[in-house]
Amino acid sequence: MRIARARPRIWKLALALDGVVVAQNRHPDPPVADFAALEFTLQWSQLMQFKVAADLTIQRPALHLNLAQIQ
Repeated sequence: MRIARARPRIWKLALALDGVVVAQNRHPDPPVADFAALEFTLQWSQLMQFKVAADLTIQRPALHLNLAQIQ
């Protein structure tokens, strides 16, 4: 897994990850998954009730699976 940049947003209780690439060691090209950005945001209302819930936003996902990677 490779992450180009992590941007914490403390005031929103959020974390944004840019350029997330998931690849296998044996077959790195093409990567299994490529995401332009992932953003995790905790829900304030749930935290007030001592529960943890979050929203996940995925921007421009790309999945690549071929026979070599599956085997």
